[in-house]
Amino acid sequence: MVVLGCVLLLGGLIALLAGALELRWRRRMRTGGVAVFARIVDRPLGPEDSPDGYRPMLAFTTEDGRAVEVFSPRRVAGEAVLVHYDPADPAQVLVFGSRGRADVAFVVAGVLACVGAVVGIVLAP
Repeated sequence: MVVLGCVLLLGGLIALLAGALELRWRRRMRTGGVAVFARIVDRPLGPEDSPDGYRPMLAFTTEDGRAVEVFSPRRVAGEAVLVHYDPADPAQVLVFGSRGRADVAFVVAGVLACVGAVVGIVLAP
């Protein structure tokens, strides 16, 4: 039972760390990133693309005039969306309003796993 508790504790800590790092990155992008409007544009399908795996691109211009294209999490071509990009690496983009729930879910699952593991280890015969 103790070994299972230790494995659960390790998994919980990994999930907690992953979720916390994602939350931290999102906060850093919202506060330290540069906000610009990007246009969702179609891109031609390449030979390696499958039609069901198609994703359009986000196209925007940085403050210093560089044109950037990155994959878009949204699929409506022609739509303009607000993005926050990292000035040091403009390919790192957070789309405004795209609040992922995975980061919070990882934190909650990690906390629950850690608490369950500690309780299991303490109460193990």
